[in-house]
Amino acid sequence: KRFEEERQEFEKEKAARLEKERQELEQKKALTEEKKRLEQQMAMKKGFDKDTLIETNRFIFSDLTVKDNKTNLIWARDANMEGKRSRDYIPKFMERLNFQQYGVYGNCWRLPTKQELASLAKYANESSTASDVSGFFNNMGFKNVQPDWYWTDTRTISTKTQYSTVSIISMKKGRAEEVSAITNPAGESYDYYIWSVCSGQK
Repeated sequence: KRFEEERQEFEKEKAARLEKERQELEQKKALTEEKKRLEQQMAMKKGFDKDTLIETNRFIFSDLTVKDNKTNLIWARDANMEGKRSRDYIPKFMERLNFQQYGVYGNCWRLPTKQELASLAKYANESSTASDVSGFFNNMGFKNVQPDWYWTDTRTISTKTQYSTVSIISMKKGRAEEVSAITNPAGESYDYYIWSVCSGQK
């Protein structure tokens, strides 16, 4: 009986010790993750790379526009200037931006290609552990980037069916998808967000 009591006491102490070690490990992990999150937040605000904390200077922010030094593209700083719109609305909107010489840039505002917009999403996914792409760019200094789908100017026509698909990019998870003309002619009646880009000619 005494031996059994000692064994039970030993098992209780062992369990208590293991639980204490588990709690200490969880606390250490939480502190590490919090430190990493704060470092990433600081890095994004200062334009630093999240891992090396070396200044990258990839983006130069002005009041209305943001220059991407890697691609030399000029992005509208506000990624939700018009709300969700159908594709047939876009030419008039771009015409207005160019007429106004928005951000002192004229005759260059357009929809981004699938590759151009996807490159932004890829940069966010590689540079942050944020749950969505939009949050990464909004924290960096862009405005009103929505965790939703955005139009691109990339259209693919099937040689077999002659139907076209229009590429859209998600600023939540960064994935690409196609709006198919088979279910909705050219995707024109769908409504998605517009993020204007300029090739940089003043």
